[in-house]
Amino acid sequence: QQGSKRASAFSNDCLKTMCREKGLAYSGKRFDLVLNLLKNESGKGGTPKTAAGSFDDDGNFQPKKRAKSMALPNIEKIKERAFKKICPSNETTRKWSNNKHKYHPVECVNFASDTIEKEIFGKELFERGEVKLAWEVIDAVLHHIIRGDQERERAYYAEASASGQMVFAIRTKPGLGRAQFEVTSKLFPNLIKAVEATNSSEILREFGEEILRALEKEAKAYSIDDEIFSATLDKKFPCLKDLPPKM
Repeated sequence: QQGSKRASAFSNDCLKTMCREKGLAYSGKRFDLVLNLLKNESGKGGTPKTAAGSFDDDGNFQPKKRAKSMALPNIEKIKERAFKKICPSNETTRKWSNNKHKYHPVECVNFASDTIEKEIFGKELFERGEVKLAWEVIDAVLHHIIRGDQERERAYYAEASASGQMVFAIRTKPGLGRAQFEVTSKLFPNLIKAVEATNSSEILREFGEEILRALEKEAKAYSIDDEIFSATLDKKFPCLKDLPPKM
């Protein structure tokens, strides 16, 4: 029986916590964590790797915080990361387990939410007047969630039609139905925050209306109907029927 499966064994998270409490490096594989703890306790086998930080007055280790980067987002790199995350190649997905396929939509929505938080709010783009850039980030992370890999879909249908084979529908965008909680609890609130932070109605309508309405439509296709998100869009982008009559 492997040690990791014994009832008395420490989990990886437990080992990391033990290393962190002692001011030791707490990244790496299970072997590295155990070896570091043994070196620290026995004083043999070399000097254990330590983590960056210091102990407070109560003897608790406080990891050194990394300085927050305020460099403006690189839109092209974000697009590349988004495409790789949301529209992986067939060669990649063939290696996935059933569980990986199942939770891929959750990973995609979390990626979009986390990127918005880090690159827009973390770097204070609205406060710095980089409103257009903020919406370019939002478009970059939502584009393939909404539209998938259109180039791959067109190539598939063209090849299937040319060969005379039966054409089956393919889907290259993640199904949001499996990520309903992440959509309503993380993604929609971040987008509402971005809408409210945009002080230019022209920029909001030019860069935000189409992508947000498309996301709303995609979500509703999976019965994800968020009243606050929809009300925010209706307020900022009123339909023609909702506009007051001209005098």
